Amino acid sequence: MASESLTAIPPLAASNASDQRAAARFGVGMPYTVDGHEGQTRDLSATGLSFESDTDYPVGSLVDLTLRYGLDGHNFPMACQVEVVRVEPCGPRFMVAARWCQPFDQPDE
Repeated sequence: MASESLTAIPPLAASNASDQRAAARFGVGMPYTVDGHEGQTRDLSATGLSFESDTDYPVGSLVDLTLRYGLDGHNFPMACQVEVVRVEPCGPRFMVAARWCQPFDQPDE
């Protein structure tokens, strides 16, 4: 079996002085599925993510999203819900910025 190594991904620079993100974001193209469509995230952070979509979601809407990551040849889906905080046109699609509805380390109550 070939040895695998992980490479640290530096945080993305803030886009401008008014950037108000609560956590550093990392340019990570993680596969996802939303509304039956697949894609790759643009970035991830401890508080949220951004992804392209065919849907112009209303700000404040809740979206069910499944992230998929591979480890040791296995695919692990992670179902999560996000709240849309910003939507911008991106060619014929939309760039959606969303925050996690519940931290991953918090159990459901």
